[in-house]
Amino acid sequence: MQTPRVLIVSLALVVAGFVAALASVATEPASATGSAGSAVSAGWLHTCALTTGAGAKCWGHNDYGQLGIGTTIDSSTPVSVTGLTSGVAAVSGGWSRACALTTGGGVKCWGGNFYGQLGNGPSAPSSSSTPVDVTGLTSGVAAVSAGSNHVCALTTGGGVKCWGENGWGQLGIGTTTGPEMCGANACSTIPANVCAQATCAQPLNGVAIVSAGWTHTCALTTGGGVKCWGDNSYGQLGNGTTTNSSTPVDVTGLASGVAAVSAGGQHACALTTGGGVKCWGRNDAGQLGDGTTTNNSTPVDVTELTTGVAAVSAGTFHTCALTTSGGLKCWGPNGWGQLGNGTTMGSSTAVNVTGLTGPKPTPTPLPPKDPDLDTDGDTMANSADTDDDNDACPDVDEVQTSAGSELSGGLRNPHDGNDYFNPTGDGLNRIDDVLLIVQAYFDDDDDGNPGLPPYEPGYDPGTDRTYVGPLAWNLGPPNGLQRVDDILNSVKHYFHDCS
Repeated sequence: MQTPRVLIVSLALVVAGFVAALASVATEPASATGSAGSAVSAGWLHTCALTTGAGAKCWGHNDYGQLGIGTTIDSSTPVSVTGLTSGVAAVSGGWSRACALTTGGGVKCWGGNFYGQLGNGPSAPSSSSTPVDVTGLTSGVAAVSAGSNHVCALTTGGGVKCWGENGWGQLGIGTTTGPEMCGANACSTIPANVCAQATCAQPLNGVAIVSAGWTHTCALTTGGGVKCWGDNSYGQLGNGTTTNSSTPVDVTGLASGVAAVSAGGQHACALTTGGGVKCWGRNDAGQLGDGTTTNNSTPVDVTELTTGVAAVSAGTFHTCALTTSGGLKCWGPNGWGQLGNGTTMGSSTAVNVTGLTGPKPTPTPLPPKDPDLDTDGDTMANSADTDDDNDACPDVDEVQTSAGSELSGGLRNPHDGNDYFNPTGDGLNRIDDVLLIVQAYFDDDDDGNPGLPPYEPGYDPGTDRTYVGPLAWNLGPPNGLQRVDDILNSVKHYFHDCS
């Protein structure tokens, strides 16, 4: 059984000339359910895209001909795939290859072919720099998904056929020792039917989506359930064990209610019909998004993403989700900046991708007041009333937005006029905002030095006013902020500006 290669996705090769060269690339996003495939797909060190003219363009590394241009010369700008300038419905990039679904329902692949990943038979060469037909799949295919060293296709009849490496049972055909050998590795150089059960008496059917991962594969059934097969070293099959399976097994707790599935490196994620995300498998870098780094062989909820998600995509080690409000959130390792949040610090919970957080709430001014009326009924005319809503907070400190009152979405951050405090939105979008607020709250005597006498040393802003020693606001014990609600109180008081 072969140890899987480590996949490191790099975008360095696609930056130069990207905008100019992709003027013709399709801008219509792929379906959230992935039922047909993708308009753009990133492989290991290459990327392919579908143009508005239904052609395929690729760019990046090309050592095995994975750009499909008849050479092995790299390209830092998109180039047309030979013979596929039209008639393409979707593309999918694998480790050192790519595949295309044609508008006629056929599949063509190009690039590395060491384990039969091109699907064109045992006598085929080890690579092809131009597209070749996959044996037996010139029509009748609805979607294609290229994994690390295997590929799977969803047929129009709801069945699944896979080909390529099979040392972990990722083809789902009931064996890890065949049906062929590609060097020392089990493989299939032509598409084989995925089995419906352990005996392989019947082929799997009733499938809506298939997703090929590193050395495992997952499928969404038409009934909204999820099944996976192949490598299970980290629980990526989701059935509560770490035992590999060469035939599909049900993912625990996901027999129904799922809208989409995505298999990553050694984890997988599902989008529920309620708009939530659940992930399972390897989690040493936080790729499950549950706030821990503990592997899990059954699905866990992604923290704060139990609703409001439109699509999810599991990468080799990190994961990203598109929200229904048009924002993008990612989680997992971040050594190369793959979370897109302006840092290289990993996160085991979802973080906003910088510049892709969706629209910010637009402040709505309070309606004009008739100076001679008593709007709030406190027997004081508006012209003389400095607290129109009788909340003990002067009107001058309140800026109401369409999100609601001052503590449910309305108060403006005094350090940023476009930044609003909104616990259910993105009001505090920078950590320095929170630090400024907490520090200012501790600076009770306005001397500009939080934590200095006579008022600040060690006092807790909560209701108990607990004294904890000479240090007030700090990151280690003893500390003044003993509870999460203390921090919230600091933020609320600073925005509300009322005691």
